[in-house]
Amino acid sequence: MEPKGFEFEWTDPESGMRFYDDEVEGSVNIPEDAPARPTMTAIWNVLSREWTSPQL
Repeated sequence: MEPKGFEFEWTDPESGMRFYDDEVEGSVNIPEDAPARPTMTAIWNVLSREWTSPQL
C-alpha cells in the first residue's frame, strides 16, 4: 500500500522510480522531487515542473 498522498501513482520496487499511467503517453516517469500526484487526472508538466489538470 502506498503512503497517504501517493494513491494516484506507483513506484517500481526495483528502481524506486515513481510513475503514473496515462491513456496517451503510457507509463510516465515522475521526478524524484515532485510532490505526490494530487488526482487521478493530473498531468506532470515538464516545463513548469508542476501538476496540471487536463483542459475540459
